[in-house]
Amino acid sequence: MPHSVLILDDDADFNSLLTDIFEQADYVVTSLEDPIEAVDVFVENEYDLVVTDYKMPEMTGAEFMKEVKLLRPEVPVIMVSGFLENDTIRDLISEGVGGVFLKPLNIFSLLERTAELIAEAQKANAPVDEVGDEESLEDEGSALKFGFSFRSFPCKSVESSEFAERLHRLRNFKSTISLIGPEGTHYRLICEDIRGFYEGEQEQFIYLSPASLDAAEVMRLIDAAKKSGAERLTCVMLELDRMSDEQKQMAVSLARCEGDFESVDMVVRVIFCVSGDLDNLYDAGLIDENLYILMGTAEVHVPSLHQ
Repeated sequence: MPHSVLILDDDADFNSLLTDIFEQADYVVTSLEDPIEAVDVFVENEYDLVVTDYKMPEMTGAEFMKEVKLLRPEVPVIMVSGFLENDTIRDLISEGVGGVFLKPLNIFSLLERTAELIAEAQKANAPVDEVGDEESLEDEGSALKFGFSFRSFPCKSVESSEFAERLHRLRNFKSTISLIGPEGTHYRLICEDIRGFYEGEQEQFIYLSPASLDAAEVMRLIDAAKKSGAERLTCVMLELDRMSDEQKQMAVSLARCEGDFESVDMVVRVIFCVSGDLDNLYDAGLIDENLYILMGTAEVHVPSLHQ
């Protein structure tokens, strides 16, 4: 059964664009321009996900999200906007937003995050026995084949099997690795598999994107990980090629524990995630020489889904 999405944006043109994006991805869409009406519609109907604009005349997206969370806290919310200050983005994340996307949208990332949020919500709300049975079957299949669990790829081909095995061999990498794949690659799911190679709270992963990479926020996450007992932190850089020049430099500084991060006193590793060949990205000016050198030290090419 198709999943249902409620879209709220007072801009008719952008509302129509969002509707087309989700309908073409086989979601059942309800699109509205009035936040007051959207609250009433949300009360009367069941939705798997909400996508809302941030800046609207009668109610902000943050205020609308609070209404949604009061009614059904399990329903994930994605926020879209033309521009948001870093402080606002941090506040939205702390208040429970599942994703923040700035215009112009990266459609692949938007749909990828949508699928992840819906899957996470369904898993969290599923009966314990049902979740346990499904996970045990998935784990048993990959564990019998490799000796470890791997879910992001079916691993029925030589290419995907070799990919899983190489990631497992590299699981204790010291500094950086680069995941390089085709457009639409589910990097977060792959990194969840990598995280699954370890046991215990000593290993923690955080995910950073153009909407969330900020020095103060990263330091807060590092401090939180350290207080929770983590001995090693892996920072996953999603959509690296879409980051600002300042954010790319920040990614380099984080990998080297210098600049804003020179006071970090725990082991920090970085996984860079990009779509496209490194040489082409460098020639196009999407990564600079520092990133090119860092990312080229351990490249892992992600197979396409048909492989």
